[in-house]
Amino acid sequence: MSSSTDGTRDTGHGTRDEADDETVVVGVLGKAHALRGEVELVTGSDEPERLGPPAVYPGPGGSTLTATGLRRHGDRWLIAFAEVTDRTAAEGMRGFELRIPAESRRELPADEWWPEDLVGLAVVDVDGASLGTVADLVLGEAQDRLVVDGPSGRFEVPFVAPLVPEVDIPAGRVVVDLPPN
Repeated sequence: MSSSTDGTRDTGHGTRDEADDETVVVGVLGKAHALRGEVELVTGSDEPERLGPPAVYPGPGGSTLTATGLRRHGDRWLIAFAEVTDRTAAEGMRGFELRIPAESRRELPADEWWPEDLVGLAVVDVDGASLGTVADLVLGEAQDRLVVDGPSGRFEVPFVAPLVPEVDIPAGRVVVDLPPN
């Protein structure tokens, strides 16, 4: 059981923006690195390499961004674009969201879901009692966690099969089997 955050070869993972149901965010550009226009790439993709060349993204103001390089630098990813050639231009890209068409993401196996498909689902226990609503999905290195808005406040549930035995998108619910408190 897992959430999925990667897409097809020249796309990537995606989280849908409420303002734009046609595209998904696959990464956010961070601070500039060095002098040649590379920028940090913040992504939750299972396969960040898919975000590099030959990907082309819609850029600011109707322009395009053509990925020309992608590399690891310590624990970070750095991406370069043909259109961003120096540090000043790279600094101007900080916070920019890289987007792809929603339909270009890869098809998921039956036991994987896009994060935005989980947000808003009702959360019930194994007896059907309401526990709240999925507010978010936190991607983790060891495991992902569902963030649930419940009547007593927000709580997290590790997104693993023993604790989340059922995800039923058509029914609009997630069943959780929490240990007794």
